[in-house]
Amino acid sequence: SDLVTPFRSIIFDAVQRTSSQELYLFYSNPTVQENLFIREFEMLTKKNERFHLQTYVTRESLTTPVALVRRITPEKILR
Repeated sequence: SDLVTPFRSIIFDAVQRTSSQELYLFYSNPTVQENLFIREFEMLTKKNERFHLQTYVTRESLTTPVALVRRITPEKILR
């Protein structure tokens, strides 16, 4: 979460601008509980069609739905 905090401000600022640039965030955390800003980023995807969010959970736990447990790969980024 400490690493994404500065990017959170940058993303919110970029989304507010009138640019037509597409924004992609690949948001990865070891567990679902560590996705501190997930709700805020999900709201941005609903408010701005230029903002695209892909979430990843890299360490499975008993409370994590299996569909959420995945790793970032070059193929996922290039889609």
